[in-house]
Amino acid sequence: MRKLVQLFIGFLLAGFAGVDAIAQTAATPYELRKQETNQIAVSIVVSGMSCTCARFAEDIRNVVNDLKPNGLRVLPILGVGGAQNLEDLLFLKGVDMATVDQDHIEYLKKKDPALYANLENRVHYITKLYNSEFHVAARQDIKSFADLRGKRVSFNLENSHTHIAADIIFDMMGIDTVKSFHDNDDAIQLLKTDKLDAHIVLTGAPQSALGKLKAADGVRFLALT
Repeated sequence: MRKLVQLFIGFLLAGFAGVDAIAQTAATPYELRKQETNQIAVSIVVSGMSCTCARFAEDIRNVVNDLKPNGLRVLPILGVGGAQNLEDLLFLKGVDMATVDQDHIEYLKKKDPALYANLENRVHYITKLYNSEFHVAARQDIKSFADLRGKRVSFNLENSHTHIAADIIFDMMGIDTVKSFHDNDDAIQLLKTDKLDAHIVLTGAPQSALGKLKAADGVRFLALT
């Protein structure tokens, strides 16, 4: 399954135009420097370090950063991930942009229709960054998604990109599991010690944690047709 990871920008950036006037009234060099520094800074909230979106944010920073007075400074922020990135963009002070999966807007609107009714009018879509891939690492005796019925399956971190997408997919297939929530490194260790039957990761390639798995670990990847 492929999903789009997108970059959204909040209305906070609309306030940057008035910063020049504030900087001109600074009474001391310190205050002037502070205003100039904040004027060129924008932030992007991403998921954890192992998320592909964090690598993209780093690339954007490396290419775009220009610390001159009229330049632009990009500041990646490590967030929780999933729909929380979109909520941080909406409600958390200092967050200007966020990496968000395409279904998170609809997810939040269903979660709380009153709070998120006009969500599309509060954010601007910028661009698609990459396709996320639906990875399911499972024990060798698990040969299909149907074999996961009643099994111990990690849906990654709660309310993460993976959790939201996996809930939708497993509900569509009518497969109930014994759901748990683990980060990639912990889940892989649980798979290796037979304390977990499968772990799901929705991310772009390459995924560093999955790259650590070997044939000797007794783990296979399930194909989602």
